Amino acid sequence: MTPPGTTPSKSRWPWTPVLLSLLVCPGLGQWSLGRRLSGFIQGGLALGILAVFLVAAYLDILTLMPEEPPLDPAGMLSLSLDITHQVMARNRTRFLVTCLAFGVVYAYSAAEAFWLVWRERRRPAPAAQSRLR
Repeated sequence: MTPPGTTPSKSRWPWTPVLLSLLVCPGLGQWSLGRRLSGFIQGGLALGILAVFLVAAYLDILTLMPEEPPLDPAGMLSLSLDITHQVMARNRTRFLVTCLAFGVVYAYSAAEAFWLVWRERRRPAPAAQSRLR
């Protein structure tokens, strides 16, 4: 018997949803277990957190770019290292908050996938019903 809102795993190996949530994307394990809304929310949160951080860092990079960048390789390397250093210094707190938020979503997704699979495996198998009555 499966919990309400879930479908039995079609995979031969029952721990596939846990690995999907751990190695591919948070929420993908829930999606494969049939908990589509939960998987969509967790995956959306994880990707949204990363997207917001990347957009903010990109906008910082755009503000630091000079109008006339150097064309020689040494000048471009020096400029890129200088911009990288400044962006990292500006976004230190934002980066920490992003890592913590993504880590919370990631850990919750993996733990929930593990719990759902463990609960499903722990339940006794339903007794086979005879077709002959």
